[in-house]
Amino acid sequence: MPLEKVILAEGDDNLRRTVAEFIRSKRIDVAEAGTIQDVYNYLGKDEFDLIFIDAKLPECKLLDFFGDLNQRAEKPLLIPMVNGEPDSFVLDCFKAGAFDYLAKPFSREQIEIALHKASNFNHIARANAAMVGNVVDDADREILGGSDLIAETRTLVKRVAQTQVTVLIQGESGT
Repeated sequence: MPLEKVILAEGDDNLRRTVAEFIRSKRIDVAEAGTIQDVYNYLGKDEFDLIFIDAKLPECKLLDFFGDLNQRAEKPLLIPMVNGEPDSFVLDCFKAGAFDYLAKPFSREQIEIALHKASNFNHIARANAAMVGNVVDDADREILGGSDLIAETRTLVKRVAQTQVTVLIQGESGT
């Protein structure tokens, strides 16, 4: 599924307008933000697929913003736009959950590549989520029986299937 909505948070008005115009030419809705408060306002009103954010956005502590974003159930991908920040800062952004980054000055081609990568990632993530649901449904049909204990086991399997843990189910047959 292609990207539909993007927040472009950039303190430089001219750069923000130019980049927003380019993204709109790709038929993607763009919400323009000049401050971190604008970003929070947009996030409070709607869901977005991607946020491009200036690492030096006024009154913004970018790593704190990552923490806030990670608390959301539906969180957009985040691409910081950096200009002269040390490599350790960029690495900290990735550790905090950045999808990618753009080093200023960047070209239209770099923006287009970032949009394409984010779109592909969203498509794969949604397909994966749909397949997880199908796997759980298939597993439900694999466990035979209609007793209360079997129903409990099916419920437990559905809950555990969405986590990254190893589970051993033992029964009378020795498995």
